[in-house]
Amino acid sequence: MLRVGPLSRQLPRRAITPPFRKDYDALPGNHPTDWAARFGVDRAQFFAAYHDGQLVGGAVCIVDTLDVVRLGGDPDFALLWDLRVAVGFRGRGIGLRLLAAAETGVQQIGGVGITAETQDINVAACALYIRAGYFITRIEPGAYPDLPDEVRIIWSKAFGLLSQSG
Repeated sequence: MLRVGPLSRQLPRRAITPPFRKDYDALPGNHPTDWAARFGVDRAQFFAAYHDGQLVGGAVCIVDTLDVVRLGGDPDFALLWDLRVAVGFRGRGIGLRLLAAAETGVQQIGGVGITAETQDINVAACALYIRAGYFITRIEPGAYPDLPDEVRIIWSKAFGLLSQSG
């Protein structure tokens, strides 16, 4: 059983056979070769993870305010556009380290936080953001007309928030 939050009920777990894997790159406009049409890739921050010289993961943060706003983000925050880890390397903390590198990169240019979007079906991403100290700032059922069964979840992390309040 999975317990989510102090006031929630117990949620049953069940295995799905074969395992469900969503190919985000297959969605129109989402493949990395399409990104230049959506934002200035030359103004974004790119992070990579390697194992024995092999690329095993990467992350992209959009930091240009105009691009962030055009894509529906908060102008005060960078937008985590993409974070991925090769299937055979998941569960080793690579995603968490890529996210930490992105946070450091955004802080180095004076950014105050990062916002990330995922869906309720992407449980691994939701767990990653929780472990990294992100908070849900918006939940949007029906945000994807072509994917009516998916709910958009917006996660945010403000840098230095705890040190300012304590």
